[in-house]
Amino acid sequence: MSRSNGWFEDLKRQIDLVALGTHHGVHWAPGSGLPRAHCPFHEEDSPSFVAYQAPQVGAPRFECFGSCAKTWDAIAFVQERAGLGFAEAVQDLAEFTGMTVSPASEHSRQGSTAKDRREEVLQVLEAAQEYFSKALQADHPTAARARAYLAERDLEAAVGPWGIGYAPGTGGLIRWLKGRGFAEAALLDAYLLRPGKEGRPPYAFQRNRLTFPQRDRRGRVIAHVGRSVPDEAGQAAEPKYLNPGGIPGVYAKGETLFGLYEAQESLRRTRQALMVEGQISAITAHLFGFANTVAQGGTAFTKAQALLLSGCGIHEVVFVLDGDSAGARAVERAMPVCLATGLSARVVELPQGLDPDEVLRGKTAQEAGKGG
Repeated sequence: MSRSNGWFEDLKRQIDLVALGTHHGVHWAPGSGLPRAHCPFHEEDSPSFVAYQAPQVGAPRFECFGSCAKTWDAIAFVQERAGLGFAEAVQDLAEFTGMTVSPASEHSRQGSTAKDRREEVLQVLEAAQEYFSKALQADHPTAARARAYLAERDLEAAVGPWGIGYAPGTGGLIRWLKGRGFAEAALLDAYLLRPGKEGRPPYAFQRNRLTFPQRDRRGRVIAHVGRSVPDEAGQAAEPKYLNPGGIPGVYAKGETLFGLYEAQESLRRTRQALMVEGQISAITAHLFGFANTVAQGGTAFTKAQALLLSGCGIHEVVFVLDGDSAGARAVERAMPVCLATGLSARVVELPQGLDPDEVLRGKTAQEAGKGG
């Protein structure tokens, strides 16, 4: 057995499968004997999901005797439950057990380099978050308009807890990050800068927009989503929300959910997710006490997002999308995804022309602006 394989086996032997299952939303049935639960991967009437931990029953594993009829070691379980790749699942389990990922488990020097690059991207995104937060409070006319807009939307209480910031239209972000030792290449990798055209210098991707940090389920900033700020006449730049492109190994829009980190405790407790479209609707729902709300962020509901919810122990998704034709089409596309991943689904139809933020604040279609 290679050193690498030996490290993986040591990792799997150290894992408490019952604790791991609980961490991923499995609810174990009381009683003696082998730990049993309703299978987290399909609906069933009686517990058929078993954790085999003791050496006398063979290798540590989960096994379903119901319709799945499958067996998972700890790594495979985390991959399927949380929608992670192999390397991410191993990292997740290493952190869960307190083990250090062995260099021998790296498949190649290229893999190690990719990991270092990913860590640098995460660091630069966190530094940018600090800059955007400070910029929102800066003595600048455009920042003042952003603060006024948040006040108009009754979102001032959410600024700190949700990390809402502001991206000015100046070169301040580049100077800030370079002053902290980050190379321009890292800013480009993190989608904070975009390459200039025709020999022009790189420019900031988010400009004159509110920023919302997209976090992974560990709370790390993995992207910044921008939201245009209407002027005093109510006119705002399009698109309303500006999502970054893919950041390899860190962020893909269809594989994340806004608010998942903030909502995960409530999601595990209720086993139900309220799904909205935009960041502001998600934040407003939390402010009104609906702490199990997440946002699909302007993308069609995907299998990867469904698996993220399953990893939080979710059994049901309630779609509360905008009351327009686009929202209706999004619901139609989401239903097969839920069925394919074992999630039940319900739909709350909103009045025509209103989004969840406006409904919660008691607005009518005539009063509502373009929220969300």
